[in-house]
Amino acid sequence: MDVVAHRGNETIYAEVKGRTKSRPGAGLDTLYGQLLRRMPAEEVGDPNTRFAVVVPTGAEAAALRVPRRVRDVLRIDVYAVSDDGQVERLADEPDGGRVNIVPRVIGETELAHRIKRTGGGARRPRVTEEQFYAQMREACRPELAERVLALYEHAKARRSRQKFGLQSTTVWLGEHEDPEIANPLTLIFSWNNGGEISMRFVHLREQRTPEEMERLVELLRRLPGTTEVLDEAVAKGYRTSCIFRPERVLATDEDLEAFKRVLDEAAVRAATTD
Repeated sequence: MDVVAHRGNETIYAEVKGRTKSRPGAGLDTLYGQLLRRMPAEEVGDPNTRFAVVVPTGAEAAALRVPRRVRDVLRIDVYAVSDDGQVERLADEPDGGRVNIVPRVIGETELAHRIKRTGGGARRPRVTEEQFYAQMREACRPELAERVLALYEHAKARRSRQKFGLQSTTVWLGEHEDPEIANPLTLIFSWNNGGEISMRFVHLREQRTPEEMERLVELLRRLPGTTEVLDEAVAKGYRTSCIFRPERVLATDEDLEAFKRVLDEAAVRAATTD
């Protein structure tokens, strides 16, 4: 992978196409193929992970030949880099605008190094809580959106911290300065793909004890619509993210109350018996 960019809980993986003497856009099919082949499977479904193809200006039309619907499903963004190093997300992308996407360069491509050197582009404003509410209400049908937001409010009231990202809002629970007491839990609310609620097991497995990871899974199994996702996570040794569809886990008010109870229990370590 040419470029890996991290910001807080968000990651972008990108393949970069430099300017050549060939016609503009030549080799873009190969670039997309390389991106698909190199995607880390455990992060493909993670709402805080996105993928990108980065092309020189003049190749935008070729980069957009892949239908937007396909790119949306795979979380692929398209960026163009000008000769003076300005990095721009193409206009037909959601929340289009100029961004600096490359704090760390893995590959040796000339274009990737140029992006790192210039750091081009203006920073976009962060999403506010008001905007988060509006985005979630737009993503879900009314009664479902209100349950998602009620779950968010419940988690927020018990949070140790939270963060509003460009595509999602993350709430951390169970954190404590004493590692013997801490039992971290993250809940990510994304308004993509009709709304999603997720937990990054790939990170939690490093922050919780093996016993507490097993208990987290068992608690989540109490909720409807979680069995298949959890079975897959266990099979992968928790090296994945669990994405729960609101229409399955929050179909009723009773489901909402059950999810609240699971969060309350999962954020506190189980009592041990001597």
